[in-house]
Amino acid sequence: MEVIKSQPSWSGTFGGRDVIRKAEIDVDAYVKHTVSLSLRWSFVPFCGCIFCQPCRYCCWAEDEARIQANAISLILYEQELELTLKSHKIRCPCVGAAPPPRPYTIYATCGIVPDVTTTVPLSQIQKIALTEFQGIELLQFVYTTGQSSRPNQPAPCASITVRCVKNAKSFRDAVLQQQRMISEKK
Repeated sequence: MEVIKSQPSWSGTFGGRDVIRKAEIDVDAYVKHTVSLSLRWSFVPFCGCIFCQPCRYCCWAEDEARIQANAISLILYEQELELTLKSHKIRCPCVGAAPPPRPYTIYATCGIVPDVTTTVPLSQIQKIALTEFQGIELLQFVYTTGQSSRPNQPAPCASITVRCVKNAKSFRDAVLQQQRMISEKK
């Protein structure tokens, strides 16, 4: 699947579904943040790949971050939100430098990140948060993953976190507006 780059306000049809909005990743901010994390974690040798963070910072953090940023696609459709991460090579990222949906992961080994697509119906999104993490903006979607097995218990939830989304506030607002439109139709 090709990652389609466009203006954040673009809309049209993609894969037979109506696209409301595509998020655009700020590649330069993504690279700067990843390199910064790599530098910070190079002083803590037991994090990430064993004693590998100084080498990572010097050798491949910038290229890896650029590849990773270009592999991310976040698209708002009429009825759902879709995060796609295109397969790419990854070399021992440090804390916070992994790709979405969980960018806080520490990978113990190097390898290939497989193609991953997470599709969430807008009706299941419970919370959309804009937060800051070490100087960058994070866009987080918390959604239900099913029904609770016990009465009066909340449904289990999961989340998608994407960092360095350009115009994250307007993307969040577009999702909220689309949710309102769906609920008004019911």
